[in-house]
Amino acid sequence: VDIDWEYPGQPGDNNVFRPEDRQNYTLMFEALRKELDKLSKTTGKYYELTTAVGANDKYIEHTEMDRAVKYLDFVNLMTYDLYGAW
Repeated sequence: VDIDWEYPGQPGDNNVFRPEDRQNYTLMFEALRKELDKLSKTTGKYYELTTAVGANDKYIEHTEMDRAVKYLDFVNLMTYDLYGAW
């Protein structure tokens, strides 16, 4: 399962956002990991949990990525979000 929450805790492209998105981001992965692990016990299969994240400081500021990663198998960095005046 790959989750691509584009703008947690911040405005963008008509995005509804709340200050609690920062914690909700982590709680969502915790809940998903718990359910996927329960399903794994039933099916005997492992279900990966991944996320796609923006390549900017704002994304990190508006999430608890340091806490969320313990529920994830890997993180996909959307490098096409890198931009600058170079």
